[in-house]
Amino acid sequence: MQAIAKFGLPRVVAVQHATLQELDLYRRTERAAMVRASAKPLGRRRHELFVVDDIDLRQMKLRGTLHGRRRTFRVEAMPAELRRLAVIEGDHGLEPMALFVGRGGRMPSKQRWEQIFDEAHLRSLRISDEHACDLVMPSRLRIHDTRHTFAVYMLQMLTQLILREESERMAGGGHAAYLTDHLSRNPLLILQRLLGHRRPSSTLRYLTYIRATNLLVSQAIAEWNDQDKTYADYAAALVGAGAA
Repeated sequence: MQAIAKFGLPRVVAVQHATLQELDLYRRTERAAMVRASAKPLGRRRHELFVVDDIDLRQMKLRGTLHGRRRTFRVEAMPAELRRLAVIEGDHGLEPMALFVGRGGRMPSKQRWEQIFDEAHLRSLRISDEHACDLVMPSRLRIHDTRHTFAVYMLQMLTQLILREESERMAGGGHAAYLTDHLSRNPLLILQRLLGHRRPSSTLRYLTYIRATNLLVSQAIAEWNDQDKTYADYAAALVGAGAA
């Protein structure tokens, strides 16, 4: 993803296998019914759509006709509005290329996604009230809040995972890792890539939400630190290398 990612930065998105199974069920049931129902409406609007007739999976490019002209687009660079126009000839007529399909066979707009999310939030509030569960839902919830929630839990999980791996490696008689190893496995840098942040400072703020952050950092210093070098020595070496 690029054009629809934050700041338009290229990004690879990981999807869990269980989620893929749910998506496949949706694709074969609800989506299939929506595609059949929207074939005629899409056919009447053919002149407005990007009708794709060539899909290059190796280079991930789409070729087809848009407004009477032959056009080629890289999938990752296609903005949301162009993705909403992309269709192919299917078994029942024109079929949207988008995974999620709304009324009329078009990919849901940003406004429609927000409406769907708000409706889901209201259902969650009703369920939590009716069943008096321990989970307390906030009175207001935005789609972007799920991004922050992911960041907090992912940062804590990555930190604990790397601490455990380092502890097991040292217990097995392994040598202290090099600084480059720590940097390549740094939870903050991993999270920065996942979130698409341009500056590390944007990711650092999530540290304030992690419980027992000081304990995790103390453990990291104790377990990662080379007994013969301080972090000041590491910094001095880096500065010297940069000057050279």
